[in-house]
Amino acid sequence: MSDFRGNDRAVVASALARARAEGRLTDAEYEERLNSVNAAETYAALVALTGDLPADGHAPPTARAAPRRLRPTTPHPSHQPKPVNHQRLVAGVVVAAACLAAYALLLLAT
Repeated sequence: MSDFRGNDRAVVASALARARAEGRLTDAEYEERLNSVNAAETYAALVALTGDLPADGHAPPTARAAPRRLRPTTPHPSHQPKPVNHQRLVAGVVVAAACLAAYALLLLAT
């Protein structure tokens, strides 16, 4: 007893006929596969007969597009780190230290 419905054979036979009409199968391939449809005892055997054919009848791409090469990019100038002005940095540290020292003296005085 088969494990598939009767119309499954008709669906596969229709797909094979469509593939033959589109030129995907030669007449000999079509006849061979059609005989296999009638002799199939399992659903897996039916699926194997159309496994190499497009499911929706559209043509597969003939060639894959070559992968697009990304060109090396330079970062935008706004993304570049800004150079450090060491004189301003040192001056800022000195001012902060003087403020802390003055605050400490103020606390000690009170």
